[in-house]
Amino acid sequence: MTPRLCNLYVRSGHAFVVPMSRTVDGFWIANDECLIADPASDEQLADRVRDSLARSGSEVTTPPRDAPRGEALLRAAGVRSRGEFSKGGTRGVSIHAVGDTITLTPMHNRSPGSGFDHLVDRSTVVEDPTVLGKALRDALAAAT
Repeated sequence: MTPRLCNLYVRSGHAFVVPMSRTVDGFWIANDECLIADPASDEQLADRVRDSLARSGSEVTTPPRDAPRGEALLRAAGVRSRGEFSKGGTRGVSIHAVGDTITLTPMHNRSPGSGFDHLVDRSTVVEDPTVLGKALRDALAAAT
């Protein structure tokens, strides 16, 4: 089964889901799209994540090293830089799916401009799709 990946970020009360695709060289890059997920319910959040996972690709062309990445997220958030995006308590969760099994890994926001680290010791596996929304909220709560 082909793995699928997306990242969920919450910043200033807004949720953003970024589909990721695996390159022919084996690393993950952000797709040039961002789904806005300002849901009123756990199920709506889970639906946005499922939509994003469905957009995750594999064997995409590896972009040049200097190619801009993550621009769709910055546009959706209304900011000019990754540093500006990560200010103000932005939290993130990496979502990795293989078949029907989804692993949620909270992330640590290192500081403006320094990116996010995966908190692997806080990862949870979701096999029941009916609890995905709640599990996403729990993972966001575990993010720092």
